[in-house]
Amino acid sequence: MILRRPWFCCLLLLSFASLPFSLPAELHPEKKQEIEAAVLAMEPWLVLISKDEFAKSWEEASPLFQLHMTQRLWVHQLSQAKLHTGRFVSRKMVNSKLTNHLPLPDGKQAPGKFVVATFHADYTIAGPTVERVIFQDIGSGVWKAAGYTIRPRNSAD
Repeated sequence: MILRRPWFCCLLLLSFASLPFSLPAELHPEKKQEIEAAVLAMEPWLVLISKDEFAKSWEEASPLFQLHMTQRLWVHQLSQAKLHTGRFVSRKMVNSKLTNHLPLPDGKQAPGKFVVATFHADYTIAGPTVERVIFQDIGSGVWKAAGYTIRPRNSAD
């Protein structure tokens, strides 16, 4: 768990710092379809988090996510974050991109297909936030959560 500010909990499973540059989806129609499929899969998963169904969100996550985060720790961290964010109000996706590998906290690279999406969300206590969600294609076009962060939104967002 990484704390961005003392009052606000930020959950991070995978590092976003060194995500590779990727070409716009418009240049690759197949990439656009993959991004759309992943974003479509994100919606019900984010609803679980919004409704405080943290254990269920862990159960619905990818094996990679479950390997790096126990269900007990996930539920605890989200419960703690909820104390600082309050109730969910709204969410809007602002961007997304496809990448073929993702840096892990241990410095290794997780191979595969990943979609990283950024959402602007609002909560009753925290107000405007930024949520970053990573989904992984676990095979046959099935997309599951591989990472999630939430932090306060600033003017640069």
